[in-house]
Amino acid sequence: MQNNLHSLFLSSSNFETGGGGGGSGGSGKSTKGASKMRRDLINSEIANLRDLLPLPSSTRQRLSQLQLMALVLVYVRKSNYFDQSK
Repeated sequence: MQNNLHSLFLSSSNFETGGGGGGSGGSGKSTKGASKMRRDLINSEIANLRDLLPLPSSTRQRLSQLQLMALVLVYVRKSNYFDQSK
């Protein structure tokens, strides 16, 4: 997962950032491709986080991305809190 995040940050600086996305000129197409690539990578990482939650699979699959991120934050905060109390 860390390699994917690293590649996201490295590759995002290499994308063309022309026009407002699809306007006149040829830069809209590469920006669309770059945006899709970023969205696909984000969705992949969200799916990885979904699989890491200690919940039944049926419950995990019903969560929206927002609910999933909220639960991940609660889980991480709880873990950090109990690790500090040791």
